[in-house]
Amino acid sequence: MNLQEYYIRKAIEEAGITLRTLRVKHKEAECWINRRYYRLIFPKSLIDLCNGITKKETKTIDYCFKGVITNERAWLNDYKGKENNVIIHSDRGRDENLKYSYDIDYYTLLAKSKYALCPVGECLWSYRMFEAIMCNCIPIVDRNDMFRYRFKTLCRKDNHIYSENICNYNKDILLNKYTLNENN
Repeated sequence: MNLQEYYIRKAIEEAGITLRTLRVKHKEAECWINRRYYRLIFPKSLIDLCNGITKKETKTIDYCFKGVITNERAWLNDYKGKENNVIIHSDRGRDENLKYSYDIDYYTLLAKSKYALCPVGECLWSYRMFEAIMCNCIPIVDRNDMFRYRFKTLCRKDNHIYSENICNYNKDILLNKYTLNENN
């Protein structure tokens, strides 16, 4: 099972849906639940957790990243060592023993940050962009993440001005299009 399937199964359970069939195409960010097509689906419990953490924190960090820094992600190093930025190399998301548990420290870091650096990895999309949105961060993408145009994101070279309105806009889309609810 990959993380996308884990999130989908958790969302199905939380929504009280009887699962008859499930098909997940991770790299394409596609799934079919009972033969109905969806893009990504996130469990409400994760969004609620992030909302709770975000309400307790203030935005004291400018840019953050926690994850694997590969050669393709070398641009992240431009943000290292600067005041009010937190850039952490971590393999936690690749650890099978930890991968399927919510990382409270990571969500707290996002909740304290204005911007989250969201490079793509093996796929043309990143969970980090969605997690940033859950924690009221504005995603900074390095190239065309396949979901970039569905949300208000920024590129590295854009003028970065933090706005709660952008965060609220992104979160509304997330809740309406990427959760199991009566609207989708």
